[in-house]
Amino acid sequence: MRLSRRLLILGAALFASLTSLGAQETAWFQHETEHFRIIYRGADREAAALVAGFAEEVYQTVTDYLGSSPERVDVVLYGETDLANGFYTPAPPQHIALYTRPPTTTFVGPRTESWLRILLIHELTHFVQANFKPGLFWTVGSIFGRSLTGLQLGLTPFWFVEGMAIVAETEFTQGGRGRDVAFEMLTRAPILEDRMFDLRQLGYSSHLAPFGRIYPAGHLIWDFLVDEYGQEVAADVVAEISRFPLFGVQGPIRRVTGARLSDVYDAAIAAASGSYPVIDGQSVRVTPATRSDYYPPRSVQNRVYTYRTRPDRLPAIVEIDLSTGVETIVLEGRLTDESSWSVSPSGRQIAVATITADRTYPDRPQIHSDIYLVDQEVGTWVPITEGGGIYQPAFSADARSIFAIRRRGQFSELIEIPIDTGVPRTIYAPDQTSLYSPAVAPDGTSVVVVANTNGAQTLHHIDLDSNTVRALTDARFGAPSSPRFTDAGALLYALDDGENLVLYSHDPETSAASIVATDPVAVLGGTLVGETLVFSAYTADGHALRRREFDPGNQHIRAIEESVDATPQNSTGTTAAAHPAHDQVALDQTRYVAVPWPRFWLPSVSLASSSLSLGSIGPGIQVFGADFLSRNSIAVASHYFPAVEAIDYSIAYSLTLGRWGAALEHASDVLIDSDELVDRGFATQVAITHTPLSSFALGVSTEARARIALSHRVTESGGPSLRPELAVTLSRTPSSPQNLV
Repeated sequence: MRLSRRLLILGAALFASLTSLGAQETAWFQHETEHFRIIYRGADREAAALVAGFAEEVYQTVTDYLGSSPERVDVVLYGETDLANGFYTPAPPQHIALYTRPPTTTFVGPRTESWLRILLIHELTHFVQANFKPGLFWTVGSIFGRSLTGLQLGLTPFWFVEGMAIVAETEFTQGGRGRDVAFEMLTRAPILEDRMFDLRQLGYSSHLAPFGRIYPAGHLIWDFLVDEYGQEVAADVVAEISRFPLFGVQGPIRRVTGARLSDVYDAAIAAASGSYPVIDGQSVRVTPATRSDYYPPRSVQNRVYTYRTRPDRLPAIVEIDLSTGVETIVLEGRLTDESSWSVSPSGRQIAVATITADRTYPDRPQIHSDIYLVDQEVGTWVPITEGGGIYQPAFSADARSIFAIRRRGQFSELIEIPIDTGVPRTIYAPDQTSLYSPAVAPDGTSVVVVANTNGAQTLHHIDLDSNTVRALTDARFGAPSSPRFTDAGALLYALDDGENLVLYSHDPETSAASIVATDPVAVLGGTLVGETLVFSAYTADGHALRRREFDPGNQHIRAIEESVDATPQNSTGTTAAAHPAHDQVALDQTRYVAVPWPRFWLPSVSLASSSLSLGSIGPGIQVFGADFLSRNSIAVASHYFPAVEAIDYSIAYSLTLGRWGAALEHASDVLIDSDELVDRGFATQVAITHTPLSSFALGVSTEARARIALSHRVTESGGPSLRPELAVTLSRTPSSPQNLV
């Protein structure tokens, strides 16, 4: 017993020393507004100030939308990742997490003016719905702890939860996925092909197209409900569900609208299909009619290359034979995004951006996008950049350098990386602007990039000789994407005009622009091979390549030739910090201490004590605590066994600080004898783990972990026992970047 207690004291001292070590390695701070606590690392101070500047405005907007006002919202910011993400977790301690780096593509819509604002609107909608008051789970949370309130979200279909949040992100910003044709096409295609998934299939996502169907289908239903019954329908339905959420959403929707969910779904599909314009999409499908995605192609020396993903094969860059549709794998590997690849003019080299990750610090996920150069004859992947934040490479005309996009705070810039030195220099860094998809002219004298400034998306033409920049399109007439130069110097790009995605051909010299490809669903980008136009269109099976004879067309749009008030930067080395946002606020700079405060308690029943088999029923209580960074967790439980007049209790505490982790478990049984407490048994274990390697690179997760433990156990019948343990594990497994967040 004495040894067990000494072991317990030793474990507590060890945890204290590890906690001190962690405080020196990482610095987290918190800033409080009226309704928010924003937790952030010092490196993410700028993003925290930005969120703090609009948090209360977003709070008022979302709470008015749903008619409920939670007292406090905890938000954790993560800034060391190149994967855009965010989530609300109802699991204790419930909170919102925001990944501060904006997406490498405009997947939340090209008209979105602020990534962090739209992300907070979306996740706060989840939070307010989960903590809706009054309601059954709100009452439960009032008794047992607020962290249990959010568990009602687990009883609500995903399409319901996500669809309502997408309506909110669209209604309360100038952008959002609800205004994005590339998002709407995910339901437009199956509706037009009479292959729309039914209500039962909306209850879960799928690895087949459309991936994540709960999002577009949920938005389809909620957008119809809001149009038909007004914006207040959201608050009314959520209020009905919250009263008693155990029987699903169909009853509450019918009580509020008077219509069955199946009828609402059918009406939403009918309303959407009636709004689609009739478009002539005469072309020939090149890629197979299977569930797969073949993204906008590139042509090199009359060869067509594309990046494709299929559920039955590894992601790869492939060469497509236009006459037979046969594909040849050029390079396998998952990319940062579908635009993060380029083939050199000779066809020998391939530049790709892919994700690497260091996961040894769970409270600060370090997920980086860097560029690799692959020589097809040699086959080795050679890193060109390091440190992350670089993606969407494009070879120069002479293949001696690579143009790419690099993150710059909340925005980005165009850089050029000489292959021989690897030292990048900034080419174009406009203020308050995100850049995408660079395309290099065949003569090497200019680069075209997609530029998005506060939701106004245009094409910018950068003359590398004169260092001048001009806009090629006007954001009032549509949002361009996926620019590609033809061998003759014409520019092809997709244009979202608010209703359709069509392909344009644009002459940068004369400003003449015309439609060259349309599709009933959407055209997402294309290339020219001789006189054949090859483009990516969307179908119910996913993205597919189609071809048709190239026709310059005569449906002209208004094109412009305007100089842009943003001078290209030609400095070398690192970039200057992005211009601070206008609505940033001064932060509190209060240190956040990761303490596992109790989050909930529950009554419980045990059939036997923890270390002795008492053979009786004991009522008791259990308490769980954790911090918001997943560093600490603690679980305490105790039960009373009246038949044998005994009490048992247990405590389990875990701590994770970077590569080091520790766990402490202690359980005991005590008899009540003549008002005295008599020990019946103890079990104590202290364990230390060290993870020197936990990484993801080139599609493979690698992990190495060592664990050492010391256990001491004393029972009334068996006497004391002391047992040391040592375990070492090594693993290498195929994985995906989606599993990293």
